[in-house]
Amino acid sequence: MRPHHRLRARASPRRRHAPGHQRCPRRRRRVHRRGGDDAGATRFSADEGARRRVGAHGGRGCALVAGAHRGRGWCGRSAGVAGRGAGGRGRGAARTTSRRGLAGASLREAGRGGPRRGGPHAVTALWAIAWREFASFFRLSIGWVVIALYLALSGAVFSLGTLRAGEPASMRWFFGLSTWLLMFIAPAISMRLLSEETRNGTIEPLMTAPVSDWALVVGKFLGGVCFLAAMLAPTLAYAVTLEALSEPDYGPIASGYAGLALVGVFYLGVGTMFSALTSNQIVAFLGTLFFLLLLRFATLQGAAFVGAPYDGWLHTLSVDLRMADFGKGVVDTAHVVYFLAGGAWFVTLGVVAVESRRWR
Repeated sequence: MRPHHRLRARASPRRRHAPGHQRCPRRRRRVHRRGGDDAGATRFSADEGARRRVGAHGGRGCALVAGAHRGRGWCGRSAGVAGRGAGGRGRGAARTTSRRGLAGASLREAGRGGPRRGGPHAVTALWAIAWREFASFFRLSIGWVVIALYLALSGAVFSLGTLRAGEPASMRWFFGLSTWLLMFIAPAISMRLLSEETRNGTIEPLMTAPVSDWALVVGKFLGGVCFLAAMLAPTLAYAVTLEALSEPDYGPIASGYAGLALVGVFYLGVGTMFSALTSNQIVAFLGTLFFLLLLRFATLQGAAFVGAPYDGWLHTLSVDLRMADFGKGVVDTAHVVYFLAGGAWFVTLGVVAVESRRWR
């Protein structure tokens, strides 16, 4: 070897490392400098990203980054993680530690970006469930049967009660008897909201999905309300027919439709509760119908039977008396609160019934 080579070798002494620091094999450093295989490059980039994420929070993460070697992954170790003879497990333990850290970091990142059980994600899931339930009525024959049955019966009521000579140009008959029809139509709509999911065994995937129970139940309920609105929409043709034959007062007509929609919301809330309690649609239908009939007769015939002073308290729970005011054009805030609060109360009971499945 020529003299200038020996001098250059002496002038460049071997780099010294800190005590307790293990030097990476030369071959591994060479692979890293050349780029290495794809797996090694992938592990290096992943470990480097993990060290940056850990070090960004300060504290212990900064010490890990400071003690990491510039070579491949976690090859360099500090004095606390010594070689194989000092109680460590060598490169396998360091690589296992780094992979565990990466797994935890990836789970945390997924938790930050994934759907949650609250906030805007829950609202989005709620409307998705409502739209799915609304569309399912038109994919099944029961939806078309319910609409056809209601339009046929309500059309007969409108023709016999309103389109008669000498009768005033109002739809009071239609609104009064439509309240009776909704006692049978609303249970038919709500009986399959949750009981069908329970019978088919699809309620468990919905409960284990990142969607809260209230979003599931309220979404189903809103889907039924949207279908009810779609069922009432064709009856607006009755008002157009009445306009062609006479000069009606549109105030009572508008308030009557508002009252009919509120009664439907109240009835669907009751049906949602019974649908959440059982997996049999017939049982849900009969339970809802029995409750609504009991409420009607208890507030009317029951009030006449008990007399004063209890009849006033029972009259405040009457659906018919409140609906009669809507048909006259009287929109009372107490009536609106009664129907909305009552529907929300029964939907809340349905949420409790669904949550009770987790306790069993």
